[in-house]
Amino acid sequence: MNDVNISGSVQRRKWTTYQRYVIFLLLIVYTFNFIDRQIVTILSPAIKEDLGLTDTELGLLKGLPFALFYAVFGFPIAWLADRYSRSKIIAAAIAVWSGMTVLCGLAQNYGQLLAARMGVGVGEAGCSPAAHSLISDYFPKEERASALGLYSLGISFGTLFGILLGGLIADAYGWRWAFIIVGAPGVLMGLIVLLTLREPVRGAMDNKEASEFAKAVQNIKADSKVSAAPPSSFKEALKTMVSIKSYVILTFSAALTAFCGYGLGLWIVDFLFRTHELGYRELTIPLAMCIGVGGGIGVVFGGYITDYLARKSTRAYFSYPAYGHLISVPLFFAAVWVGSPMWCFIIFFFVFMLHSSVAGPYYALVQNLAPPQLRAFAAALFMFMLSVLGLGLGPLYLGFLSDLWTPKMGEADALRWAITTLGPIWALASFIMLSGRNALEADLAARAEQDG
Repeated sequence: MNDVNISGSVQRRKWTTYQRYVIFLLLIVYTFNFIDRQIVTILSPAIKEDLGLTDTELGLLKGLPFALFYAVFGFPIAWLADRYSRSKIIAAAIAVWSGMTVLCGLAQNYGQLLAARMGVGVGEAGCSPAAHSLISDYFPKEERASALGLYSLGISFGTLFGILLGGLIADAYGWRWAFIIVGAPGVLMGLIVLLTLREPVRGAMDNKEASEFAKAVQNIKADSKVSAAPPSSFKEALKTMVSIKSYVILTFSAALTAFCGYGLGLWIVDFLFRTHELGYRELTIPLAMCIGVGGGIGVVFGGYITDYLARKSTRAYFSYPAYGHLISVPLFFAAVWVGSPMWCFIIFFFVFMLHSSVAGPYYALVQNLAPPQLRAFAAALFMFMLSVLGLGLGPLYLGFLSDLWTPKMGEADALRWAITTLGPIWALASFIMLSGRNALEADLAARAEQDG
């Protein structure tokens, strides 16, 4: 049974079997999400050679079209998620992005591949806003960094399996078959979600009364309607979220870190190909360990550490990510410029571990700051900024700089210097977050008072 403090404040409690199932199922869903999203990372050298692309074209393929469709469609899907069944929305989204991933493998030219990637973006827009909102109605705010951190393991697992499967399949059968093979199983995953994932009562986990909390945990039931007040119009919802100062600071800072993280993550294979002259067989497993294992360790421990520190001071939601990124900057420079491939992988392991550890705190804070009836919208707005500025512009920025500097430096050094410019941007994002800790304390206190 769950333990509740008689004063009404929530203590750490044992998760029920179904709560654990929800996290496990959504983790698998998010893993599929990131396999289909990030597999282009490992396939990009083969795609470039086969289709004769420039780095700018390759950077565009990796980010901007996917990001724009992902971001724009995120809002109407979030509107639906704040009103209707989130589990059904997630199930439909899986079917769409999986089918579009298969179409990537069937593309015969750059235009067709670009269009299919846009379709993947449309499908994936239905996953995380709905999932974040749903998780927040299964877990109280004191445990959301841990719960959303576990969900965010899908980033690391998806990238790990995307690199491993993509590299091995591309090496054996070509890049087109890699898209087809990883996309096809999504249909089954969508069916499992549709049949087994139930809708909890919205907003019930935010009630501090012990009896209400116990009722919310024990009586999770299907509910296709909103239990809290109806969601606002788009204009009113946007006004509400923008009025929360710490949410604006978080979103802008996180978008800058996403700019760096997506830029590095989507160009690292090309960097290793050119700078260290590694092929698929030499880099696939070490890189999968760096991003998948290193990133996975960071995601899990980042969520739990933040939940622990936040019980003493809510400033930890900003302090932990900011200091983590600041520590990663010198390591990032060392990894980019070290001469040994072995040391490059070892240092990048810790870079990805630190970078990934902020996922749980970021996503939990978005949910904790947002009113219950706007949680999917708040997540969609947050991801809009991360997608457009981070995923959309980060890879394109590096591709543009690489093409610009290649005539003077050559392909290898041009890309290395382009990636190096990400370091100061990472540091800037950390200082912005550190400057907002007082505003964060005030906003979380105000939200707690409104929740009762």
